[in-house]
Amino acid sequence: MDQQILEVLKRYKENACTATEVEELLLYIRSEQNREQLAVLISEGLLDDVPEDFMNSAEIRQRVERMNPLYVEDRLIEKRSNVFGWLKIAASILLVMSVAFYMYQKQQLQSYENSVVEAIDIAPGTNQAILTLADGSTIALSDQHAEIIFDSDSIRYADGSLVLNKPSGDSQILVLTTPNGGQYQVTLPDGTKVWLNAATTLKYPSHFEADNRTVELIGEAYFEVAPNKLLPFIVVSGAQKVKVLGTQFNVNSYKDGGAILTTLVEGSVKIIVNGRETLLEPDQQARLVDDKLSVNTVETEDYVAWRNNILIFHNTSLKYILLELSRWYDFNIDIGSIPDVILYGEIPRNVNLSEVLQLIERTSKVKLKIVADGVGGKERRVVVSR
Repeated sequence: MDQQILEVLKRYKENACTATEVEELLLYIRSEQNREQLAVLISEGLLDDVPEDFMNSAEIRQRVERMNPLYVEDRLIEKRSNVFGWLKIAASILLVMSVAFYMYQKQQLQSYENSVVEAIDIAPGTNQAILTLADGSTIALSDQHAEIIFDSDSIRYADGSLVLNKPSGDSQILVLTTPNGGQYQVTLPDGTKVWLNAATTLKYPSHFEADNRTVELIGEAYFEVAPNKLLPFIVVSGAQKVKVLGTQFNVNSYKDGGAILTTLVEGSVKIIVNGRETLLEPDQQARLVDDKLSVNTVETEDYVAWRNNILIFHNTSLKYILLELSRWYDFNIDIGSIPDVILYGEIPRNVNLSEVLQLIERTSKVKLKIVADGVGGKERRVVVSR
């Protein structure tokens, strides 16, 4: 018997044949010159791994029994009669062909199931956030709302419905957190509006003290600060402080971003690093890397368009883009697998991830595929290849 066919049969026995190999096996079986050799396959136990329910199916049993009355209890009884020899061979061939066809169908189904897995898609992020109170208790904010507002005695959604009555007494530290795939807005006790991007934490007091308005940020947020010349507003992000009286700006301080970016839209702010102050003017961006601060003129819309569900990239690395997308669409990615590619363009944030990845593929030489990941395939991963 041809060595290649023997190898195919061996892989078949191990349930490792490809659909192409099964087709080759079917062609081999159909050849008359191979029938005598195929007759020994039954006695060699080739069919042992076929499911019992398949071997016991009425259709297969009837077809074989019609050809060979000596087929009993799922096995062929050995007879040395020349009269029945050809019947045994014919039955063996039919059975092997039936099994091969079964394997072919099984692999076609597996191929289809795999294609379904590979067709996994991810919807864009939604309004999601957790409010953590001073005592450690948490409130999952409604995804039917986009904003919470602090007033004199309560925390409410924008439509006026109650979230929580504010605790009386001294000011308490509250924490608003958005997960991957989440965003939310908050109006602070002084009237300052803050838009939180995905995977962001904002820590702030239930009411501000008399000398300043200080909040802490990890992640990305857009600030529209309520003016107050006597009470500076301060945003602390790592080693940096942003000090303002009333203005609009964006701070990107993700830990995996490699830098803290502060982009000024209007007004003026002071960037304070290690006691040194740097004044920013509109359309300027401060970039802090390893305690080294640089200032450049930028297109501010590129850095704040996320609020309007648009991502704009000019001379931006694919790594940075995929990191940004991984937070909004909540998927895993191997950063080390991302090639050094620079891209330009605009990407909508309110469509499924597959559409976004197709846009990236059209403007680069990379392939991007969404696959199941984690225990039970509940997580998602984007695989990058050239």
